[in-house]
Amino acid sequence: MVRGRSAAMRDVMAGNISLATPINYSINYSGSCPIGGAPTTTQPLQEVLRRMMVNSDNAAAKGISDIYGFAAIENTAQNIAGMSSTEVNHTLGCGNEAVANPNKLTLRDAADMYTLIQNTVI
Repeated sequence: MVRGRSAAMRDVMAGNISLATPINYSINYSGSCPIGGAPTTTQPLQEVLRRMMVNSDNAAAKGISDIYGFAAIENTAQNIAGMSSTEVNHTLGCGNEAVANPNKLTLRDAADMYTLIQNTVI
């Protein structure tokens, strides 16, 4: 759910949240699927985003999607980041959801996203 980072960073740039804002999210899994409930962790937004992007942490991604929602994340990806082929249809790491309604991210969209992040952050 890398796309959630863009929605979160837009919120940071607008002054609605800071990278130090504590984010509480569930770290309860069934296999690789974050299922909610106890146990939970609280981390600064910056760390949640790092875990989501660097570690491919599905629970961190779900924590961000719980805040922003799939529609807002997909809208940011498509209309702000130019990731026109991206669709967010299910929670990352959840096999049954993925089979029924897969997310979509093309290599072109991924390249555009990482280029945008590099040029914005660095």
